[in-house]
Amino acid sequence: MFHTSVSGALYKKHRISNNNKNQRKSISDYPRTSIGSTNDRRVKGSFASTNDRRLTINVSGIKFQTWQSTLLRFPDSLLGSIDTMQQFYDARRKEYFLDRDPYLFKFVLNYYRYGKLHCSQEDCPAAFEEELQFYGFSIYDVNNCCWDHCSPKEKGVLVEGDNDELKGEYLNCNGNLCDLHCEPKLTLKQKIWRTIGPSKTTNTGVIFHIIYGFFIFVSVLIASLETLRCGETSTCGEEHHQIFFTIESICVIIFTAELLIRFYVCPQKKKFMLDAMNVIDLLAIVPYYLTLVVESFGGETSFLQILKVLRVIRILKLTRNSRRLRCLLLTLRRCAVDIVFLYCICFLAIILFGTAIYYLELAEGDPQFSSIPESFWYICVTLMTVGYGDVVPSSILGKIVGSICCVSGVVLLALPIPILQEKQVPCTLESVTARRKRRPGEKTNVECATCLEEKRCSLREIFKGETNGDNSNLMGNNIGH
Repeated sequence: MFHTSVSGALYKKHRISNNNKNQRKSISDYPRTSIGSTNDRRVKGSFASTNDRRLTINVSGIKFQTWQSTLLRFPDSLLGSIDTMQQFYDARRKEYFLDRDPYLFKFVLNYYRYGKLHCSQEDCPAAFEEELQFYGFSIYDVNNCCWDHCSPKEKGVLVEGDNDELKGEYLNCNGNLCDLHCEPKLTLKQKIWRTIGPSKTTNTGVIFHIIYGFFIFVSVLIASLETLRCGETSTCGEEHHQIFFTIESICVIIFTAELLIRFYVCPQKKKFMLDAMNVIDLLAIVPYYLTLVVESFGGETSFLQILKVLRVIRILKLTRNSRRLRCLLLTLRRCAVDIVFLYCICFLAIILFGTAIYYLELAEGDPQFSSIPESFWYICVTLMTVGYGDVVPSSILGKIVGSICCVSGVVLLALPIPILQEKQVPCTLESVTARRKRRPGEKTNVECATCLEEKRCSLREIFKGETNGDNSNLMGNNIGH
């Protein structure tokens, strides 16, 4: 049988016979090595205290050796649970036997040693994920350097591993994860927050957001329809003022009530007031109430017409319920520097081409552009390949400049495409928060959407519940060696 010792042992000159336990030296007697500063990671975990046990794990005929303290770093995992591992113990050979893939096991064992989970670039990610699930880990524990290969892309989840913005957006425990193990008796205030809050952890919350989105759509539709012409000199908003006013009033009352209730039940008032979407909600309903106040005092409301544009920005609230749209916004934010640079190039092109075509037309004696800003307008619509046609050059040189400008516009419009493709943020409607598991037993400060307070939540109980639920999958085959 082929034997492999992955862990390593003490140097031969320091080995002491087990029969002479009284003369056994402490590990502190040997020269100390600063593990934190060494460049050789194999030094880590090579030494253990005298009270530690060296375990032999037989994985399909290939033996691995490690210290028991190394496995106890993750006590809720399969190898870290002493009681669970006893079911795999072979008393005759004094070793633990696992009928699993020995090649993938070394990555799992190194995870216990160094705290970083790596994977092979040659193996199937699905097979590696199955091995991790057997040992009590998740594919989302894989280190960022190996994430691109091991990420479950076929499941359509977020594959960005090293982006801090996305971790804050998707990998925080914002409700889905905590709801599995933080289930105290909820007060009415907490139940309302779970329903109308941003986490949408209940079916009622999903239905509420669908209905709320419908009223947003109606509000924006009414704001558009009231500007249609219903007569030669009047609009539909003027002809049917009472109908439009009633529908708008119903929508505004619903939006106002939702905003006030959400502010009342929100666990963090300060964070709520600084949220951009909540500011949009407030700005969207302000024009309605300002108009009512001014009309009640008999004032002129024509100057308030410009504020009606704020009603349309309410449509931005739909981005909160669309992860795809939020991913698009994150992509644009990541490409902001490159996009601004392209805008600067377009601005320079408009100035250069606009100035050149103005003086070329002026030299012909019959200029089609009354000023340089007007030539800027022509260059802008030509550069964007719009071709509005209200002003066009008449000279030969002017038309040549216009043609060069048009071709340059095609090139400039094509430049952002590879940039956006390179820095795009892939995601789907499935939240990574609900699927990503932290290391078993790891605790972190999170805002629980159920408890509505900062608390230290642990996955230990939920992990035990999952592993105890299907013992056949966890234990594998019986010991046969």
